[in-house]
Amino acid sequence: MSRIRPALFSSLLWLTACSSLNSSDTEDISPVLPGYLIGCWETAPNDPPVFREVWSRSDKGGLAGIGYVKSDADGIFKQTETMVIEASNDGYQYIASPNGQSPTVFKDESTDDQIWSFQNADHDFPQRIEYTPFRSDPTGTSSGREGYLAEISLLDGSSMMMWKFMRCEG
Repeated sequence: MSRIRPALFSSLLWLTACSSLNSSDTEDISPVLPGYLIGCWETAPNDPPVFREVWSRSDKGGLAGIGYVKSDADGIFKQTETMVIEASNDGYQYIASPNGQSPTVFKDESTDDQIWSFQNADHDFPQRIEYTPFRSDPTGTSSGREGYLAEISLLDGSSMMMWKFMRCEG
């Protein structure tokens, strides 16, 4: 079974998604999908490597994205994977397709409408992928910067890796 590298949450870039999105951009997303993911997101540049994820609506009504990591050598973002969150017979699924590897399907095991958790016990690593939104302003007002935590681990929570993504600027 192939390993999904830590680049699982590497940056995603779709040309139009790096600009700020308004609420109408997420209106058509099913209320049970993590619509907060729509847009361009990056990890802090002072904590290399820099990852970028960009999510948008898919043609099938779900979410789709492309992952990138910024090369230390030339400073250019290079694509590392594609990701899809879509409806399935059992609810929702997350499909990770790292470059050069077969797609891996993770089943939605979320118990919260904001924290999205996907699992695949048969996969070597990761077995769990989780997204949690936050605002940098503890009051939760719109003046805070939006972000989310992306986490991967084994099912028991061991071997956990986490990235803090903030909305792309510019």
